[in-house]
Amino acid sequence: MRWAVLLNHCLSLVSRPKTVYAPERRDRLRMYYKARGVGLDFHSLAWERRSSFRWQPHVTLKQSDFALPSKNPRWVVDLHSFDPSQGVAILKMGEGNAPDNAPVMRAQYSWRKWDLIKNKEIARLQDCGNPFDPFIAANDRVA
Repeated sequence: MRWAVLLNHCLSLVSRPKTVYAPERRDRLRMYYKARGVGLDFHSLAWERRSSFRWQPHVTLKQSDFALPSKNPRWVVDLHSFDPSQGVAILKMGEGNAPDNAPVMRAQYSWRKWDLIKNKEIARLQDCGNPFDPFIAANDRVA
């Protein structure tokens, strides 16, 4: 069991938050991870604004803020883009079909347009066949 603690500590040191910058680079959206079991899980999503030379938190959404009423887990998997003028982002979300403590859980993944200020889904943009499917904008899809 000690190796798992050491592995998590090493992972937390080398894992950098996934970051997406707004076109003007005055705002950024960062996805933070937390060591859990043997590996890293989604911890929080932080919209930060640059003030002078420092980044200041503007909106922070924790894992629990994305929870479903059904108690099945939902988490942020990836970031695609971010529009601070509208307060929206395109996020890849994962949703489990059973509670977090269930012996078996299947996850479904999809890209969604998300309102970061109201913390709600605006639109489901694309379902994913696996957790690694990239986002393909509607105007890039082939009919």
